[in-house]
Amino acid sequence: MRQIAVFWNSVRWLAGFSAVLWLSTPLFSETLQVGVYGSAPFVIQAAGREAVVDQWQGISLELWRQIADETNREYQLQACAHLPQCLQELAEGRLDLLIGPISVTHDRAQMVDFSYPWYHAWQGLLVLQSNLSPIQFLWQFMQTGFPIALGSLIVLLFCTGLIFWLLERRANRRIPREFGPGVLKSMWFALVTFVTVGYGDVSPRTTKGRLLTSVWMLVSMLISSSIIAVMTTAFTLAEIKTSAIQEPQDLRHKRVAVIAGTTGAGFAAEHGAIPLEFQSVDQAITALVGGHSLAVVHDYPALVYQLQQHKDHDFELISARYKQENYAFALPRGSSLRRPLNLAILAKIENGQMTDLLQKYGLR
Repeated sequence: MRQIAVFWNSVRWLAGFSAVLWLSTPLFSETLQVGVYGSAPFVIQAAGREAVVDQWQGISLELWRQIADETNREYQLQACAHLPQCLQELAEGRLDLLIGPISVTHDRAQMVDFSYPWYHAWQGLLVLQSNLSPIQFLWQFMQTGFPIALGSLIVLLFCTGLIFWLLERRANRRIPREFGPGVLKSMWFALVTFVTVGYGDVSPRTTKGRLLTSVWMLVSMLISSSIIAVMTTAFTLAEIKTSAIQEPQDLRHKRVAVIAGTTGAGFAAEHGAIPLEFQSVDQAITALVGGHSLAVVHDYPALVYQLQQHKDHDFELISARYKQENYAFALPRGSSLRRPLNLAILAKIENGQMTDLLQKYGLR
């Protein structure tokens, strides 16, 4: 009997101890432990108060505060500097919730659960336009359609000159009968007729030659306007394309700044870039301005906000909209907070409050 009593006392003690541990975990604590990660405009640190996370603002924080107030949730905010570490703490139960522009990916979904997405984003490339040297401008100019137009004109001048030489070589003493000198002289005649009305040193003597010249003059009037349009477009494009990166395919073998642990870092690696990892967008932009990288690869909405904050630099923002991402809040696997959180997010999307919040920070 004594052994049985000792056994039941041990069972009761273990049960009580387990209950204390169970109730003391963050998931069932009275105050939710909420991690905060991300960059502006979703998470905006208060100026001079980086350590006081309660003073931070941004889309993610305002959304969570509205939901917490409406559902009477007590919470304590904790700043998270590195996303993989934040997700690890969440998976281990040291956090009840992680708020911010957290992209939903397959790998992350194997560690934690996600709420209903509240924003759809994509990647962007922030590049710094620069003044081109004459050689760089010439190279950009040669990448346009002008070389093709110039080559076509030379071929046309040769064909016209060749026909003119065949028609005039016997009757026109100003046209050499030899093939090389004769064709070159005839091409000269075709060129001066194209740009003006003739130089005067060569003129057709045969009827067929005059007919060819008349047709060539009419054709020249049509071609000249097209050539001018092509040259104007070529100069414009050469001036616009002042960055070595104009699309994601240009990232290959280029040094680009990324935020460590983000989908932007993965995007850069997928396109063969040489990533330079930083802990914040501000650090990445500083590297770009300082010439240490050719672009910043990060979430497009965050770069839009940075573009508005750095109007003193000649930045260009390139969109990679074909690869979209979903922003959501992250929770531990099996969290009881997920369903009420999803219902609150869906309600704000349907009643337009989410749209109003996005527009407040310049997003749609």
